[in-house]
Amino acid sequence: MNKTVRVHIAGSEYNLRSDDETKVREVAAAVDAQFRQLQAISKEQSTATLSILTALNIAEKEYEMRRQQRADMAYLASEVEKMVAFLRQSYPRQHSEHPAAHAGERTNRSPVTTEHSPSTSIL
Repeated sequence: MNKTVRVHIAGSEYNLRSDDETKVREVAAAVDAQFRQLQAISKEQSTATLSILTALNIAEKEYEMRRQQRADMAYLASEVEKMVAFLRQSYPRQHSEHPAAHAGERTNRSPVTTEHSPSTSIL
Protein backbone atom coordinates (compact mmCIF):
# COMPACT_ATOMS: atom_id res chain seq x y z
CA MET A 1 0.00 0.00 0.00
CA ASN A 2 1.36 3.43 -0.90
CA LYS A 3 2.32 5.60 2.02
CA THR A 4 2.83 9.37 1.97
CA VAL A 5 6.43 10.25 2.75
CA ARG A 6 7.35 13.85 3.57
CA VAL A 7 10.83 14.86 2.35
CA HIS A 8 12.79 18.10 2.12
CA ILE A 9 14.78 18.92 -1.02
CA ALA A 10 16.46 22.26 -1.67
CA GLY A 11 14.57 23.96 1.14
CA SER A 12 11.15 22.81 -0.06
CA GLU A 13 8.91 20.15 1.41
CA TYR A 14 7.41 17.44 -0.79
CA ASN A 15 4.82 14.79 0.00
CA LEU A 16 5.60 11.71 -2.07
CA ARG A 17 3.73 8.42 -2.24
CA SER A 18 5.62 5.15 -2.22
CA ASP A 19 5.62 1.59 -0.96
CA ASP A 20 9.25 1.97 0.14
CA GLU A 21 9.66 4.83 2.59
CA THR A 22 13.34 4.11 3.22
CA LYS A 23 14.18 4.26 -0.47
CA VAL A 24 12.26 7.51 -0.96
CA ARG A 25 14.03 9.13 1.98
CA GLU A 26 17.46 7.97 0.80
CA VAL A 27 16.86 9.13 -2.78
CA ALA A 28 15.51 12.48 -1.60
CA ALA A 29 18.52 12.92 0.68
CA ALA A 30 20.88 12.20 -2.23
CA VAL A 31 19.09 14.73 -4.45
CA ASP A 32 19.15 17.32 -1.66
CA ALA A 33 22.87 16.71 -1.01
CA GLN A 34 23.67 17.09 -4.72
CA PHE A 35 21.62 20.30 -4.89
CA ARG A 36 23.31 21.76 -1.80
CA GLN A 37 26.76 20.84 -3.09
CA LEU A 38 26.08 22.72 -6.33
CA GLN A 39 24.51 25.59 -4.43
CA ALA A 40 27.66 25.97 -2.31
CA ILE A 41 29.89 26.40 -5.37
CA SER A 42 27.41 28.33 -7.54
CA LYS A 43 25.80 30.80 -5.14
CA GLU A 44 24.70 33.16 -7.93
CA GLN A 45 22.63 30.51 -9.73
CA SER A 46 18.84 30.37 -9.39
CA THR A 47 17.01 27.46 -7.77
CA ALA A 48 15.71 26.45 -11.22
CA THR A 49 19.23 26.37 -12.69
CA LEU A 50 20.60 24.45 -9.70
CA SER A 51 17.71 22.00 -10.01
CA ILE A 52 18.53 21.35 -13.68
CA LEU A 53 22.24 20.97 -12.89
CA THR A 54 21.36 18.56 -10.09
CA ALA A 55 19.21 16.48 -12.46
CA LEU A 56 21.97 16.48 -15.08
CA ASN A 57 24.60 15.37 -12.56
CA ILE A 58 22.40 12.54 -11.30
CA ALA A 59 21.54 11.48 -14.86
CA GLU A 60 25.23 11.49 -15.78
CA LYS A 61 26.05 9.25 -12.80
CA GLU A 62 23.31 6.84 -13.85
CA TYR A 63 24.56 6.88 -17.45
CA GLU A 64 28.10 6.09 -16.31
CA MET A 65 26.87 3.29 -14.04
CA ARG A 66 24.89 1.73 -16.90
CA ARG A 67 27.88 2.07 -19.25
CA GLN A 68 30.11 0.40 -16.66
CA GLN A 69 27.51 -2.33 -16.11
CA ARG A 70 27.45 -3.08 -19.85
CA ALA A 71 31.26 -3.20 -19.93
CA ASP A 72 31.31 -5.49 -16.88
CA MET A 73 28.73 -7.82 -18.44
CA ALA A 74 30.70 -7.96 -21.69
CA TYR A 75 33.86 -8.76 -19.74
CA LEU A 76 32.09 -11.49 -17.73
CA ALA A 77 30.60 -13.00 -20.89
CA SER A 78 34.07 -13.04 -22.46
CA GLU A 79 35.55 -14.73 -19.40
CA VAL A 80 32.76 -17.33 -19.32
CA GLU A 81 33.35 -18.06 -23.00
CA LYS A 82 37.07 -18.57 -22.29
CA MET A 83 36.20 -20.97 -19.45
CA VAL A 84 33.78 -22.88 -21.67
CA ALA A 85 36.41 -23.15 -24.41
CA PHE A 86 38.95 -24.37 -21.87
CA LEU A 87 36.55 -26.97 -20.48
CA ARG A 88 35.60 -28.16 -23.96
CA GLN A 89 39.29 -28.49 -24.84
CA SER A 90 40.09 -30.24 -21.54
CA TYR A 91 37.13 -32.61 -21.74
CA PRO A 92 36.39 -33.20 -25.42
CA ARG A 93 33.24 -35.10 -26.30
CA GLN A 94 33.60 -38.56 -27.73
CA HIS A 95 32.37 -37.94 -31.29
CA SER A 96 32.20 -41.65 -32.03
CA GLU A 97 29.67 -42.18 -29.28
CA HIS A 98 26.08 -41.13 -29.77
CA PRO A 99 24.04 -40.23 -26.65
CA ALA A 100 21.29 -42.64 -27.72
CA ALA A 101 23.79 -45.53 -27.63
CA HIS A 102 23.79 -45.36 -23.85
CA ALA A 103 20.15 -44.44 -23.26
CA GLY A 104 19.85 -46.28 -19.93
CA GLU A 105 23.29 -45.28 -18.69
CA ARG A 106 23.71 -42.26 -16.41
CA THR A 107 26.79 -40.11 -16.63
CA ASN A 108 28.32 -37.73 -14.14
CA ARG A 109 29.04 -35.17 -16.85
CA SER A 110 26.49 -32.48 -17.53
CA PRO A 111 26.60 -30.24 -20.59
CA VAL A 112 28.34 -26.91 -20.19
CA THR A 113 26.31 -23.91 -21.23
CA THR A 114 26.67 -20.15 -20.95
CA GLU A 115 22.94 -19.51 -20.87
CA HIS A 116 21.18 -18.70 -17.62
CA SER A 117 17.69 -17.80 -16.64
CA PRO A 118 16.95 -14.14 -15.74
CA SER A 119 16.37 -15.15 -12.13
CA THR A 120 19.82 -16.74 -11.87
CA SER A 121 22.68 -14.56 -10.75
CA ILE A 122 26.07 -15.03 -12.36
CA LEU A 123 27.89 -13.66 -9.34
